[in-house]
Amino acid sequence: MATAPATPLVRQPGDGTVVLPNLQYFDDFLVGPGYTANNATVASAQGKFSELADMGEWLVTVVDGGADNGETIALADSATGGNFVFVTNDTDDDLLSCQLNGEGWTLHATNRLLFEIRLSITDISEIDWFVGMAITDTGVLAGTTDRIGFECPDSTGDIDAVAEKDSTETSTDTTVNAVDATYIVLRMEATTTNVDYYVDGTLTTSITTNIPDDEHMTPTMEFRNDGAVAQTVTVDYVLVNQPR
Repeated sequence: MATAPATPLVRQPGDGTVVLPNLQYFDDFLVGPGYTANNATVASAQGKFSELADMGEWLVTVVDGGADNGETIALADSATGGNFVFVTNDTDDDLLSCQLNGEGWTLHATNRLLFEIRLSITDISEIDWFVGMAITDTGVLAGTTDRIGFECPDSTGDIDAVAEKDSTETSTDTTVNAVDATYIVLRMEATTTNVDYYVDGTLTTSITTNIPDDEHMTPTMEFRNDGAVAQTVTVDYVLVNQPR
């Protein structure tokens, strides 16, 4: 369910050129077991999400300041198809971080990389988050070297566009704020020289500096609690697409 439909090679008429299908990852989260703290480190119980490296599609990193193991990542049906629901632990700075196993994408000068996600946050004033593409790192919000995406690092609901190369960051306010319990579509299109950031289909800003141009990256989602109550984030789908 996490791969694009098979696309055959296409031979262009006349010139014999072979066109490869795009490199694509798409998951609507229709099927597959979720994650609970009870099976986080049991090899026989791993599903789509796992704290054990390479045992699931997504590698999960958990910070639980209260050590109550209350975090969950559950796949569920919805009116829009499938989704998965993150529930953090209930202590300040508790965190759930998910990265797709394998750094499969690097930016190119002309082949634009597209990343898109649809998500809803129950309480925007009590959570910090990042979604986008990043190098393999278990704590992107705490500081990483290379990434592009959207973030809210200060639990204000402000949606910032960010690009970071070799630990030097460019961050721009998209001027759009998330709304409690309301779905929002975040999309970016990136080359090595320009990243365009869209919110609900509207181009909000572009970044041309500190774009990571020499690293492989992977889809990344990170949600960090900013209070003493567990926080919930629902993700409808994740899409990454890039011409070969």
